[in-house]
Amino acid sequence: MVDWVAHKAHRERIMDTHGQWVGILDRDWNPILDIEDWQSADWPGVFADTGSMKMTFDGLLEDGSRNPAVEALLMSDLGNLDDPSSMEQLFHSGIHIAVERPGLKRRVYRVLDLTPEGGQDFPRLMEVTGLDLVEHLKHLPSWADPSNRSKIVQLQFADIQQGSAEDVSRKIVGRNLIGYQQPSLLANMFSWTDPYGNTEEWSRFNPNLHSVICSPIKSGIPSEWTVVSARWDNAWDLLKATWDAAGILPTAELWFPGDLQPFPSYTTLQLPTVVINFKPRSTVTGAAGLLGQGWNHLTRIIDSDDKITTVLGFDDAPIPTADGRDPWVVFDLPEAPRMNIRKSTDHTFLVGGKSPKGLNDVIEVGIKTTIAAVVSMIPMIGPPIAEIIKGGGELLGKLAADRFLNLNEFTDRARKQYHGRSGYISVSKPGEANSTEALQKAWQAKTETAGGLSVEFIVDDPYPYLPGRDFDLGDVVGVRAWGAIWAAYISELSWVSEPGRAVGWRIRLGNLSALADPEALLAANAATVRSVVGRLTTSVNS
Repeated sequence: MVDWVAHKAHRERIMDTHGQWVGILDRDWNPILDIEDWQSADWPGVFADTGSMKMTFDGLLEDGSRNPAVEALLMSDLGNLDDPSSMEQLFHSGIHIAVERPGLKRRVYRVLDLTPEGGQDFPRLMEVTGLDLVEHLKHLPSWADPSNRSKIVQLQFADIQQGSAEDVSRKIVGRNLIGYQQPSLLANMFSWTDPYGNTEEWSRFNPNLHSVICSPIKSGIPSEWTVVSARWDNAWDLLKATWDAAGILPTAELWFPGDLQPFPSYTTLQLPTVVINFKPRSTVTGAAGLLGQGWNHLTRIIDSDDKITTVLGFDDAPIPTADGRDPWVVFDLPEAPRMNIRKSTDHTFLVGGKSPKGLNDVIEVGIKTTIAAVVSMIPMIGPPIAEIIKGGGELLGKLAADRFLNLNEFTDRARKQYHGRSGYISVSKPGEANSTEALQKAWQAKTETAGGLSVEFIVDDPYPYLPGRDFDLGDVVGVRAWGAIWAAYISELSWVSEPGRAVGWRIRLGNLSALADPEALLAANAATVRSVVGRLTTSVNS
């Protein structure tokens, strides 16, 4: 039984002395051992992806004794592996490495690979790699009906959710986590997971049954509207395109007893628990305004009439940092970075070449019915010949389908005006006209031909700012160049550590033009629809 009060005090003492605490956790996230000796370490956090850590250990310490961290990670003696139980433990038992720095959010990585090498009786070196807790989202199937755990009969074809990208993410992930860990709460699918953020609906929630919980507390930051259709997809595969397009940062943090309760109005945690959360970091471009001006960012305004024309405008609404403050961190670079400004190429988009399914069905059924009626009126035709004629009618019906081609044309009037007489004629996309897919395909074509600005920076020294205190992963910061401040977001924030050196960081600033992209979001929705149809076709054929 872990004395969590004493262990918290222990971790704080080590952090005060060394700037960080590093330890090994067991399969239930209980502490096993402090790590004190390593050659090098890199503990990254990556925007909207899994961070992959790497540590290198000496197998033997200076006094010739075995490194206890290497022994604990191997969990057995490599020279005595003729015991099957030792092999089972080595291959399967979950083990984690945790890193904590004062005032910053704890980072935890599940060990994936152990690579010992050299030595005779014990490895001379060992390299360890692991994945952070965001990886849990890649191992969470999202059911068509999370309230029904039957693998034979599902009460609905798909779990279709729409709303802000953040709300949809919380609802799909939260409902499925409940379905796996406390399914009795979902006796009625919309009994309380529909209003996921209502505190009164959490009265029967038992936190000790949940090793992973999706936070019900919304960020308060608006995010793009989306539609997601879940049908046994992994949550990551299902939602990743939406997160990329809407600038949503998924996070997964390990709560320890003694930490502040993450949502005390809903439930009280008692055991180490992974808390999933979602934070919009949406903004459209890196343009932030001239020196001395307040923070501005470009936003797209979609024409409500044709749903395809867009114009740019400035929005001075700030994107809050992780701790709720307005963006304020600005880096001065010794030399301005390379920047790419791309012009849009097309303004008109043609979608079609395939008859709407409804029309195809009418044509096919009509031809088959007409031929069957004619055959029934012809006397002296035996059943074999009649069946042959009817078969020919079915073939004719199928051949007639898609003969009535239908095309939709979409024009971005703002682009067309700027392109002038020299503009290109059009680009085309195959698809089903007169349908939602047609508009989505047009937006996809528009995205592929869009103009915009892309720029990426790497900052090795964050001075005078402190990562985690002044900014965190996903926050928007500024970079001063050419008399203006250009915005970027923290796409990677790695904690690096080497013995004898102060704790360090490596910071990569990402390209904002890839975030909050409504075109990409619509294209992602179309891809989701196509994947559902593909699974249906496969199941029918098999």
